[in-house]
Amino acid sequence: MIKILDSSLNRQAILKEVIEPNRFEEINGENTLTFSAVLDEKASTYIDEDSILEIDGDYFDLVYYSKNQNEDGTLTIDVEAEHVSYRLNNYSLEYYTKIGTPTEILTELLAGTGFSVGTVELTDSVTYSALEEMTKRQLVMDFVKNIGGEIDFEKFEVSILNHRGSESPRILTTGKNIRIISKVYNKRETDESGNPLVAYTCEPIQPTGYPFMLGDEVLLIQKDLGIQETLRIVRLGYDPYNPMTAEIELANFIS
Repeated sequence: MIKILDSSLNRQAILKEVIEPNRFEEINGENTLTFSAVLDEKASTYIDEDSILEIDGDYFDLVYYSKNQNEDGTLTIDVEAEHVSYRLNNYSLEYYTKIGTPTEILTELLAGTGFSVGTVELTDSVTYSALEEMTKRQLVMDFVKNIGGEIDFEKFEVSILNHRGSESPRILTTGKNIRIISKVYNKRETDESGNPLVAYTCEPIQPTGYPFMLGDEVLLIQKDLGIQETLRIVRLGYDPYNPMTAEIELANFIS
């Protein structure tokens, strides 16, 4: 459930019923939460421009809301929130260059921001340079991309992992536990070996026996079309109140 916190992270209220909540995240990319709710006394009192939202043990800053009167006379509020890591956009550097381990560089980039270094699985010394002004969030994301890592934000802690999610492929069979909504084949984007981007947008149609996690390796099977591809969950949007309501993007590499 979505919990409303004040700016000091004190719990103010719990939203037990919301409309179309969507928790969305992509590898090394967007990390957001959106939802609508009936504008009752609880929502009117506690949802404001300084609200922090807690969901699945993580924090999101409210960045936009719209209060609406519907045709049936009910009042609702639409909310958009960004992961607290977007606060790193409030800090910037004109340029940056350093030779050091990923832990050393990440520690320097986070200095003075209120964020701390979590797990860093990459250890080899690297050279990183940014010769134009960038926000610290842009710098962190660019640095992680350059060293081939995958970023993991958890509250105010930043980790750099070799691989998010499970590395043991889990079987997804179309028509059995997943439905393909669309397929993208894009020669304009290629991986290091020159393979074009292949991506599928899917929805679960029944429980798979495990929760979908961003970064998971999956084996997608479509027997009728002879499809058997090892892919990854590179984007994941889901209803935190109902995990079966999800939109999953599988791809052969991170775009």
